[in-house]
Amino acid sequence: MKNFRAVTLIGSTIAALGLAIAAPANAGQLHNGWNYGIDAFKDGALKHDGSGGEKYNIRGFAFKETEDKIIIGLTGGTSWEGHNHSGAGQGKVGWGDMVLNFSPETNFTEMIEDYGSYTSSQTVYNVKEEHKESLLAIKFAPNDQGGEYGLYSVDSFKGITKENVGYANMDAYNKYLNRGDAQNRAMGTDLPNKTDVTNYFGTDQRILNVVEEGTKIADIAQLDEAALVSEGLEFDHFLDGVPTGGYEQTFGFSIDKSAFEGYLPGGMSEFMAHVFLECANDGVALAGNFTIPDEGGDDPAAVPEPTALLGLSAMGLAFAARKRRQLEA
Repeated sequence: MKNFRAVTLIGSTIAALGLAIAAPANAGQLHNGWNYGIDAFKDGALKHDGSGGEKYNIRGFAFKETEDKIIIGLTGGTSWEGHNHSGAGQGKVGWGDMVLNFSPETNFTEMIEDYGSYTSSQTVYNVKEEHKESLLAIKFAPNDQGGEYGLYSVDSFKGITKENVGYANMDAYNKYLNRGDAQNRAMGTDLPNKTDVTNYFGTDQRILNVVEEGTKIADIAQLDEAALVSEGLEFDHFLDGVPTGGYEQTFGFSIDKSAFEGYLPGGMSEFMAHVFLECANDGVALAGNFTIPDEGGDDPAAVPEPTALLGLSAMGLAFAARKRRQLEA
């Protein structure tokens, strides 16, 4: 049974939280003040019955920080409200909830209790107690799970892929990734191949794509494509000319920086963010860093200068190297 709670944050003003985004593991995805995760161009899995394809293909995930807000943009074939589908439990297939992992050296599978092989009898899995402070989630679009839109701490996740005519686990999905670009950017430039994806999410475990139980921390503000473009978002820098099958949707949201106050420790915090569609026909990930001051400490520069970004790029590359060593171990 889903259980969403709300809390009121009491703290200092937005200026008390400095948050500077660094380069992702692939520093080449920085453009015009945004950090981009560009997904494979042909991995919106097309099933044998003709369902799926470009309607359910995520093409990009982008992240920007301003003086007082964090802005996130998404683009692909699925709109904010999702697609009508007679086979889906509630008549639509849309977006799952976005997950932010602030201990990215730990794979998502290691943060979930009793996360064994897929079973039809278990759909809900608890977050391990020691990892609850490392996982936050954002409910940003309508889905089967319901709940208010906003930033959440998480006690448990649920997998709703089968109710949405989707894939039970990553192994089932990966059977449809045996073509061209899909193998090179399986879930974007920061989880670039099948090995990276299955190490992070597992192979035969249920795909967990929505929050089951959590506590709401703060609201978000929904943004349409025009609002994102006015902030400098330019997915076409990477995607111009990419076939879309006529399905092109771009939207996003923003969060006040003050929302993270008291939930993340001061200093440099690396993160890995990801989101799946309700059907798990596609998913995308994005890596980066937040610079967060110690409580009551000085606020570091909110928006890094270009020279600072170069230094943060090196940190992103070091993060990528650590992930590779972990996968090879």
